[in-house]
Amino acid sequence: MISERLYPFLLAVILFFLGLLAIGLALGWTTPLAYLDNFLTGTNERWVLGLLGVIGFLVGLTILRNIFRTKIPTQTEVVSTSLGKIKITISALEHMAAKIAKQINGVKEAKPVIKCTPGGIAIFMQINLAPDIHIPDTTALIQNKLKEHFIKVAGIEVEEVRILVSKLSADSKGRVE
Repeated sequence: MISERLYPFLLAVILFFLGLLAIGLALGWTTPLAYLDNFLTGTNERWVLGLLGVIGFLVGLTILRNIFRTKIPTQTEVVSTSLGKIKITISALEHMAAKIAKQINGVKEAKPVIKCTPGGIAIFMQINLAPDIHIPDTTALIQNKLKEHFIKVAGIEVEEVRILVSKLSADSKGRVE
């Protein structure tokens, strides 16, 4: 995300110039103080300074929020052996889940989102089905296949599989004119 780099960059530039200003003032350069005194005599100038203060406050607040924000895990531990831990990325698990769901008859498209849980993973999947498919049977089949496949192939316990059927779409065949 651009704000993860932009805000610290802006903060560093502002601190750089404030540091230079402080060094100049310590060495006897009084021109900035005279300019600031003249600047603050007018009402419009104080509004501008207040607006800059609000912007600075919001940027600082955003930086602090980003620093203390919890990181979303990008991988999960599969197994721990005597030689070390074996991990797999969330994107690899999502790709595996989409592939399993698309192998089931009637599933046109599958978009999984996987979250790490203390006991394994939770799968949230949005799917498009063919219109002539029995939805409860198909979604139950997807849930069971995902659970079985993840335990068999990756050794990961699937705690939950939520499925949202977002569209019932027929086969799209191109028209020739």
